[in-house]
Amino acid sequence: MRYSEATKLLLKKSEGSFQSAKTDIENQIYDRAVSSLYYSAFQAVTAYMLHKEIRSKSHTQVRSFVNNELIRPGLISIELGKMYNKLMDMRSDADYSDTVTFTKDQVERLFEKVREFNLSIRNII
Repeated sequence: MRYSEATKLLLKKSEGSFQSAKTDIENQIYDRAVSSLYYSAFQAVTAYMLHKEIRSKSHTQVRSFVNNELIRPGLISIELGKMYNKLMDMRSDADYSDTVTFTKDQVERLFEKVREFNLSIRNII
């Protein structure tokens, strides 16, 4: 399928964020890895939305889109949709909480789930 330049750019950003998370995990910077994983998934969804000529003005709108337009009709699994919702909350904790920390094991599992999520999104574009 042919992507628009904007869709290609967002998919490239998504991959870059994913690779940044990998580097952060290797360097034991788990909070930043969580944030990068979230942005990787967010950028993948935003690329899909743009491909469908849908624009979003907020992270909350993208979350609603995931729930209503990707999970509900079965374009992605419920499990991956729940992971995205949890990831959004984890990103907020990673960026703003001074009491929440993440473990290597936790972030490595999340890394694999985001890989699966992003692949699912790419497969429906």
